[in-house]
Parts: sequence; structure tokens; C-alpha cells
Amino acid sequence: MMFKRTAHGSWALALCMIALTGCTGTEDAEDSVSSAEGEKTAEATLADGLPQRLEAYIAALNAGDVAQLFAFYEHGVTDSYRDRRSEEEDRAFYAMLTDDLGRLEIETIDRESHERVTLVARSDRQEVPVRFVFDIRDERIDGVSIRLGGPSPGAGLVKLPRGINDEELARALDHRLAALAANDRFSGAVLLARNGEAFFEGAYGLADRATGRANTMSTAFDIGSVTKLITRTAIAQLLQEKKIALDGRIADYLPDFPNAQVAEAVTVQHLLDHSSGLGDIFNNRWRTADKAQYIEPRDFFALFADEDLLFAPGSRRRYSNAGFVVLGAIVEAVAGEPFAQYVENHIFDPAGMSRSGFELRDGKNSGHAIGYAPMGDGGALVPNLGMLPVQGCPAGSSMHTAEDLLRLDRALRDGTLLDPEWTAWLFHSPNVLPRAGYPIGVAGGAPGVSAGLESNGAVTAIVLSNFDPPNGEALARELFAVISGRAPEVE
Repeated sequence: MMFKRTAHGSWALALCMIALTGCTGTEDAEDSVSSAEGEKTAEATLADGLPQRLEAYIAALNAGDVAQLFAFYEHGVTDSYRDRRSEEEDRAFYAMLTDDLGRLEIETIDRESHERVTLVARSDRQEVPVRFVFDIRDERIDGVSIRLGGPSPGAGLVKLPRGINDEELARALDHRLAALAANDRFSGAVLLARNGEAFFEGAYGLADRATGRANTMSTAFDIGSVTKLITRTAIAQLLQEKKIALDGRIADYLPDFPNAQVAEAVTVQHLLDHSSGLGDIFNNRWRTADKAQYIEPRDFFALFADEDLLFAPGSRRRYSNAGFVVLGAIVEAVAGEPFAQYVENHIFDPAGMSRSGFELRDGKNSGHAIGYAPMGDGGALVPNLGMLPVQGCPAGSSMHTAEDLLRLDRALRDGTLLDPEWTAWLFHSPNVLPRAGYPIGVAGGAPGVSAGLESNGAVTAIVLSNFDPPNGEALARELFAVISGRAPEVE
């Protein structure tokens, strides 16, 4: 994943990326103070110094010397954050950031909650602001995600009070989303459900700004990397049928894969876990290529297959769109039909997802929302049609309505798509957020694409937006917290 927003994009922007993001860990706090008085003093000092600590992080990036970043780690991050990547990975991370972002100048630091701080900076190599979203524990950095684009909606985009009934919630939410859309802060569709039945549906903003065509609940949106959940489901079906195995190698299913050494070393499990060592499809070749040549999964092989693995398979993890492209090709080879056709026959049709598909994204389909991303010094919103693949693929960008994603969530839970054993595998596997029961939290993001699906079966929040991340996923998380009773009090 690269940060330059020209003629390319990335579905990795909204996800917890091993290469870029230290996800919040569960380890115990690493420091202790012997006395209560000392603990209080230490806590106050840390709280007072958090802005300076974040400024020191940016200064370490600006220094052009990775040693300064490592020096910052000694006091500025938690042990759990430091332990998530090797020194080699940290060096690669630093090199990528300094190359893509250049020198950074801090504009704002906003403490959205006790656990989260957003820092917005200007980059001398980017046309749009850079947002650093920090997870904070014990007043030190415990995770960071980095995104390009306009202002972050952050925590509390709609700021609904806790404890209101569904009718009151629907009225308040509709009013606030309409106001956000009127100010170009939100564009998309929102669906809230209880026990699989929608109790709120609303569409806001424009699907096509040139013609004035409005978003509706029948509008299909690019869902970015939420598509990977669909690809995982297809793989789970083939595992259930014993047509493939988790320890099966790429070579077992794709004997003509262009890199024989990689094909012999990488397994299906590695591809699913982002531990294959394969890189990304959004690379230097992608930026200069004619995007129209990348339609079928195998078409993308030319972007990465001849490259060496970034690390030994299974030794670490790094988010890989390329890995999911390979999974899609395996589905094709084993099932004997194109990936998109397999998904339509075995997932979309059984689930009743009639407004979903891997369709051409050319801005001409009146049922699609065109994605819009801020460009230039003024941040004017422009179509994202030249930034992403012209058609969805196993790694991302399939098109769906919010109602169809609710149907997918129901079908994954009620046995329509998988038997109980493989349903449990799908929900509890490493790349679905591991919460109690059968909850799921997935997100997708790219220029002009922001989608979030949060559900535990009892309550579901789905937000699809044709604006930049984290518009959709942040709102989905917030609304899920409200309807599940976990939202903070709002004054």
C-alpha cells in the first residue's frame, strides 16, 4: 500500500495493517509505580506530556534517521506496540513513510477519547492532509493507523445519546446525517437492524455529483476490503467440501503460477492470514499501468508474482491484497468457473443478494455510487474512477447495497452458506475481529470508498459511503455501540 493519491488506491487504508498499524493489544500495562502518590504524579505527567510525545513522534519521522524513531520507542510507545514488529519491519515501515510522506507539519491534535487521539499533518509530498489516528494506553502510543484525506469524523460523528428507543434514535440519526450530508461531511447509506430485521434505513448525499443523482437504499457502493469476507466465505465453502485444504500449497491448485518457488512455499492458510510474504497489487507497476487490463484474478499476477517474498511464509504478517487475488484464482481453478460467477452462484444467489456483483466501475451505471476523493490544495472532491480497478476482484471493490450486506450477515449465521463447523471457523478466524459469540467487524477503505459492517446477530450496523475513510467504518462502529448499549454518555 502506497500513500500517493494519483492514479491508484488501496483497500488497506481502513484496515488493521501489520506493516502500518499496531493493533490495540491485550497485554498488561508494562510500567508500575510503587506508591499511590507516585502513580498519581506519573499519570499526571504523562497526560500533560502526550501532545509533546506525539510531536516527538512526528519529529522522529521528519529526522530521516530511523535511529531517532527507535530512540522515541524507548519512552513513547508501549511494550506491546514495540513487540508487534521486528526491527527489520520497523526499518521498512520508516523507509516507506519517509519516502511517501516527506516532511510533515502538524496542523491539529485532537483527543477524541481517553484511548484515541487524531493528529492531522500536512505533507510536502501529498496533496491532501495526512491523518494519524493513535491508540493510547497509559498515555503512550499503543497503535497507529495512517490515512490520507479530508477531516476525520473521529469518535462521535453523530453523537447520539445512550438509552433512547429505536424510534427516537431513528429521528435523531436522520436529522444529524442529513445535516452532515448538507455540509459534505457524509455521503452514503446507513442501515441498522435488530435480530436481522432493519429498523432504520437512510440514504444521504449524491451518488453522482455531476448529474445530481442522489444516493438511495437501492444504490450499490464499492465496499473495498469488506469483499475479502466474501472471498473467505468462498474458500470456507471449498474447505467444507474438502476440495482444498488449509495446508494446501498454491502449487497444488495453480501449477502454472508464474513463480514456482513461491507456489511451493505458500499455503492457503498463509494467504488467509496475511502471512504469505506476498506484497501488494498497488505498487509502482500499478501506478503506471492501464487499469483496464486487470479484470480476472490471474490478470493481477503480473503486478507481483515475479517478486521475491518479503519474508518466509508464516514467520510474520503483513497485509496483502495480492494474497487474496491468489485465493480468488484458487477458487476459479478448483470450482471450474470464474470467481465472480462462483460467488454469484454460491453466495449472492443463496443469500438473496440481488443487488450485489463484481461489476464494471465506469461511472455509467445508474445504480452505482461514484466514489469521490479530495484532491488538490483546496481538497475538491473528484471521482475516483482512475484510482482503483475497473472491476471488483477477490481483494476488494465488489458493489453492494446496505440491504444486501444485511442479507450476507444473516446468511452467514443461519446456515445458508456454511455448516456449523465452518461457520465457527469463519467467525473465529484471525482476520475477523475476535469478540464473544459470533460477532463480526469488517471495514474497507480507499479513495472515495468507506464501508463498515458491525454485527453480533442481535444488532447490526452497516454504513456504506462514497467518501474517503474513515467516514463509513467510523460511523458503523459508533452506531453499533449505540444500539448495543455500549456508547458513552453524550452531554
